Amino acid sequence: MGNNKKVILIPCCVLSAGMRSNTQASLDELGEIIKVLHAFKTGVISLPCPYFSLVRATNDEPVCFASKITNTFIEGSIPEDNSGLYWKILDPVISQIESYKKQGVQVVGLIGVKDSPSCSVNRINDNQERCYGQFIKTLVQRLKESSMSLNMADILLPG
Repeated sequence: MGNNKKVILIPCCVLSAGMRSNTQASLDELGEIIKVLHAFKTGVISLPCPYFSLVRATNDEPVCFASKITNTFIEGSIPEDNSGLYWKILDPVISQIESYKKQGVQVVGLIGVKDSPSCSVNRINDNQERCYGQFIKTLVQRLKESSMSLNMADILLPG
């Protein structure tokens, strides 16, 4: 009999409906996501938020990389190449994945955020080419180094 323990990688904003919006629709959507994961007996590894890892707000003023922070959303742009910092942010995630694998837990996939410049697994760039968001691109590189590949799909989050 095979081990049926499994987890999926999900950006923290998908699971943190209150971070995106205070609407009941966001909370209801979160409930549906949890129901699906439960039905498929799938646990979660929550990916850290690259925006909050890059920006430290003091006195409501961003220190770097963003033009302003309002209602917990970060507006503005982040530099194109943060792979060095993203690499460091992902160290604990990769360690967690490797620990799970040693325990026989299968990492079955990665959910991205549609149209996110950081967390999309299938976005269209300015040249109309399909690509990963910058954070996911670094994650995929790290996974390849560990000889892992995952099924991936984007979901659209309500604003």
